[in-house]
Amino acid sequence: MKKKVKIAIIGAGSAGLYALSKVKKETDDFILINSGPYGTTCARVGCMPSKALIRIAEYYHNREHFAKSGIENSESLKVSIPQVLQRVREQRDILVKHNIKQSIERLGNKVLNGKAEFLDKHTLLVGDDMIIAEKIIIDDKIRQNIQSNSTASIIRDAALASGMRTLRHQGVDAVLKGDTTIEEVLRVTMRMEL
Repeated sequence: MKKKVKIAIIGAGSAGLYALSKVKKETDDFILINSGPYGTTCARVGCMPSKALIRIAEYYHNREHFAKSGIENSESLKVSIPQVLQRVREQRDILVKHNIKQSIERLGNKVLNGKAEFLDKHTLLVGDDMIIAEKIIIDDKIRQNIQSNSTASIIRDAALASGMRTLRHQGVDAVLKGDTTIEEVLRVTMRMEL
């Protein structure tokens, strides 16, 4: 598929979801590209699960004050770690799987799953899909590296760390699927590196 859009957003983490909220207020001519789990690190494995666990610990800690309120036998309360962790996962899933996932699903064909590769400053390759965008919103680390005139290798390393893939990586995938030859991949990617 070849698709032209006003704005392409790479990533559905904190920065990508924030950018999405702003872009949606300005235009509906956008696409969100994501290769990993949807939702922020905070919601999936960081702040939110930690806060749920802390809240349960606070409940247990408050047992020391139960007697003052007429609640007896608080010293016999026990913590079941597997049940506590199950509750934390349930709370996380409500936030991530339901709220964030449903928001993403409502976007329909404005979401593309896969790793984005830059072909030029306006063109991305995501699997077999080519996206041509007037503007591309990318990861903060990559943007900072570009703005600080970092070397191409530093920018490339930051892009790879954020989940983007090079054209050569995509070419190797195509070779493995039998869609092309390694010679063709090397011919095209070596020309681009010159």
